[in-house]
Amino acid sequence: LIACVNVGGLVLLRATSRAQEIAVRRSLGATAGDIVRPLAWESTVLAVAGGAVGLLCAVGALHVLVGLAPERMPRLDVLRLSPAPLGLAGAITIVTLLLAGLPPALLAARGGLAAPLRFDARAGRGGAGRRRLRHALVASQVALALVMLAGAGLLARSLDRLTSVPLGYRPEHLSILTITRRIPLTDPNGFQAEFERLYDRVAPALRALPEVVSLTPVEAPPFFGPQVFVARWAADARSDAEAAANPFIPFEIGDQDYFRTFGIRILRGRAFLESEGGDAPPVAIVSRSVAERFWPGQNPLGRQLRIARDTSANAWRTVVGEAEHIRYRDVRQATPSIFVPWRGFFFQGNFAVRTRDPLPAALPALRKAVRDADPEATLARAQPMDGLLADQLALPRLSTLLLAAFGLAALLLAATGLYGVMDAAVRERMHELGIRVALGATPARLRADVLTWAARLAIIGGAAGLLAALVASRFLRSLLYQISPQDPVALLGALGLLLVVTVAAAYVPAWRATRADPVRALRAE
Repeated sequence: LIACVNVGGLVLLRATSRAQEIAVRRSLGATAGDIVRPLAWESTVLAVAGGAVGLLCAVGALHVLVGLAPERMPRLDVLRLSPAPLGLAGAITIVTLLLAGLPPALLAARGGLAAPLRFDARAGRGGAGRRRLRHALVASQVALALVMLAGAGLLARSLDRLTSVPLGYRPEHLSILTITRRIPLTDPNGFQAEFERLYDRVAPALRALPEVVSLTPVEAPPFFGPQVFVARWAADARSDAEAAANPFIPFEIGDQDYFRTFGIRILRGRAFLESEGGDAPPVAIVSRSVAERFWPGQNPLGRQLRIARDTSANAWRTVVGEAEHIRYRDVRQATPSIFVPWRGFFFQGNFAVRTRDPLPAALPALRKAVRDADPEATLARAQPMDGLLADQLALPRLSTLLLAAFGLAALLLAATGLYGVMDAAVRERMHELGIRVALGATPARLRADVLTWAARLAIIGGAAGLLAALVASRFLRSLLYQISPQDPVALLGALGLLLVVTVAAAYVPAWRATRADPVRALRAE
């Protein structure tokens, strides 16, 4: 839309500036068809030439986009130019140029001959209506550009918040391993026992490696969402009715090295002991949000909780520790978590391992240790936590990149439109400006007048764009993280950048205004 307004404004400016030429041609006997036909061809040639250049730019931009996109973005290999958007863009280009260029030509072809040839027209004093139309086109470009810039600013601030959010654990040199094993599916109890035997064989072998700092079993890979491996929990000193109304809370599994491996801070109490789990007295460690929910303002150590539906004698678990919030299930929010010992819950073969060096350097030793410990086991997948985090941030980064690119393009288009209008306006007013110089106006005064005129257009367009941005930014709400759609820093920052660039675009026309020749102006007078 910005490009259409820009091109339309420039073509309209060119067409209206040829009013005298058209009047002369009509006075020499040219018909309306003779006048409109070459103008239509000019618009068509301009559309085709500009479209060809735009096609080359589109091919290059697509390669740049694929190169800058996050590596793990899906389906990057199938991105290509297709006929539908190309045809639509070409049609819009031609229609825009025709609509912008032909109406002024038709009006000139049917209007009177005297007005364009009057002295006022030669002296450069165009109609007020034509100037208002040009100003409206420029202001609309500024307004639309501000909407794009504001959206880009909101996404950039949101991405900054998302990338700097505390995770509650240290992702550096932390990786998730998935170890598979051929297990005969005879009965569920045997299935569970086989995975426990897998841990007993593989975990000591991996811990013995010099490349490994620590290791723990985990329930599932990170960022799989807070809706699975959950339970409704009941706390002591609460009624069954209150327990039934409690929300579902995720639970995580781990051994004595779980909190050390992840680097999760224990706020109160202790981590798990090697002896806990299985037939040992049931224990649990709760995150800070769970402690605040069940025992607000109290020490959770020694309190008890259980899965609400479990009414067996050993259902109650004693809280032995309180841990910091973590963003393991979802990077965008800290999920309330209850941690329990791994025995009885380990059935997927997932481990978290912290290595001394990045994962690629330790991977051969990890594979060999798994194979030597259990010939039936295979290290099927190894994923560094940094890569998993990058996957979660891929879409926000790409969205920010795209909207920032569109915002910069919009800013360039708005600046180009303002430059064209201001340059044409200065050329029209060279007679007036020359007279003002002859009467004593200084170059600084002329330059200030033109820049003030440009700033007034930018402020009008910016004010309208700010109102539009306040409405349009609501559609970005689902993409924002800890940023309001009406964030004043993003909106006012976009407005300030737009005002600076648009006024800078008017500097060359303002400088040209200072070159007005009073002798030429008075000679014309």
